Amino acid sequence: MPRLVALEWGNNEARLAAAEVRRGELVLEHAFVVPLVPRTEAVAAAEGGSGASGAAPAHSGEGGSAPYGLVPGGAASAAIAEALAARGLARAEVLVALGRASTELKLLTLPPAPDEELPDLVRFQAQTEFNALTEQWALDYLPLGAASENAPRQVLAAAVAPDVMRQVRTACEEAQLRLRRLVLRPCAAASLVLRQQAEERTQLVVDLLRDEVDLTVLSGRQVVLLRTARLPADVGTAQETLRPLLGEIRRTMAAAHNQLGGEKVSRVLVCGRGSEDAALVDRLSAELGLPSELFDPFGSCTVSPQLRGQLPEHAGRFAPLVGMLLDEAEGVAPAFDFLHPRRRPPPPTKRRQYLTAAAAVLVLLLGGGGYVWLQLRALDEEIAGLLQQSAQADKAVEHARKVEERADAIGQWASREIIWLDELAELAADLPPAQEAVLASIEGALSREGAELRLQGYVKSAGTVSSLEANLRDDRHRVELRRHQQDSKMRDYAWRFESTVVISQAESQPKREASTAGSSEEAPQPATRDKRRRQP
Repeated sequence: MPRLVALEWGNNEARLAAAEVRRGELVLEHAFVVPLVPRTEAVAAAEGGSGASGAAPAHSGEGGSAPYGLVPGGAASAAIAEALAARGLARAEVLVALGRASTELKLLTLPPAPDEELPDLVRFQAQTEFNALTEQWALDYLPLGAASENAPRQVLAAAVAPDVMRQVRTACEEAQLRLRRLVLRPCAAASLVLRQQAEERTQLVVDLLRDEVDLTVLSGRQVVLLRTARLPADVGTAQETLRPLLGEIRRTMAAAHNQLGGEKVSRVLVCGRGSEDAALVDRLSAELGLPSELFDPFGSCTVSPQLRGQLPEHAGRFAPLVGMLLDEAEGVAPAFDFLHPRRRPPPPTKRRQYLTAAAAVLVLLLGGGGYVWLQLRALDEEIAGLLQQSAQADKAVEHARKVEERADAIGQWASREIIWLDELAELAADLPPAQEAVLASIEGALSREGAELRLQGYVKSAGTVSSLEANLRDDRHRVELRRHQQDSKMRDYAWRFESTVVISQAESQPKREASTAGSSEEAPQPATRDKRRRQP
């Protein structure tokens, strides 16, 4: 498997991790932070909405459309690309984690149905439950509990707006990364925790980021509640910084208590490592009166020797990245994947029936194979003799074909030949008498349509021009009057005209008709134009 890059960003920094599978084992090679240009307070307030905590319960949808910390772009994407290139990770496949604020979540209750019918039911129910869901939104869901014949189904549905999907793809392209998966960040961290801390009791996973916290409630191996809250940057053990975190934890525990029918959170896991995180765990345990433990994300996988000596300062922030990489390396489908959401399975095929029928046919063919082989052998001998005769005849046929092709080519050339003498003869036959019209010049030329006769001359009256055009026009001759006007240069001819006779190609030249002599004493009449072709 090629190297994989996991990417997740906040309002002020992007966190990246890169790993490679060696001999069936995931080895984490890089884990680093790329500082991003922080937003101004005004922009953050306009984009993130008001409120210090910014918590968004999984079943309320609050903050689902808030763009706080969504997607970096421009200079931020360039900084990510530069950091990856410096570590030899350019143009890699990337797994992207979206924060809770980038999605809209709803807890949906559906009628009893098997798993294969859930995709359609979720999409239908989400149309009414979500605020602005359309067909363009990426929608995925996580079933809560197994299917039962009579019990309603509950699912945790998550949707991402089209503009967010577009921003993610653009950011990856600008960072020269190929997007492979788009998952939900708290679920990726929960997947990592369940690898080491899978228990039947209910536990709360606390993942402290730079200025927000992911709070994920697990019931056994099932994610049941997701919340993300805004916090002051770098929460510590001091009372003034610990108080907002404690408030959000208590709100999350109360929401889980209501959702799970009275079941309470029995343990708190804090993602992190080091003395500061250990001190925070002690304070939380004392304040909440619950067992609290420290969970080291880098303890769940093999870390390369180079990275072991320079692990990032805030290890807990990398829990979603390590979880994504392990899931991808082991072929585990993420809880939410907005690039590959759950869909109704394709209808069952009749492949088994077709295979049975094919096997029966094969048996019949083998049973009669001996008889057929004897018949075919006799036919093969007959065919061989006929093929020898055919080969001898093919030479004569090929020679005849070449002669026919040459004859066709000559015939086509001859059928499109312009015979100028015939055209001039027809022109002379159709001109008015010399007392009414005379020609000053005649020019002949080939054209795309066939040929052209350009005429210049003089006529006695304007009506003679119309009569001349009518006489010259037929199914092969088109007359285009270019100019006619009064002119006193020629005595007895008051009008001067210029016309073009367009001669179109035809399969055969028009045949001249000669008047048939009634008897041997009658003098032959001059050839006249075929009047049947004339169209006034």
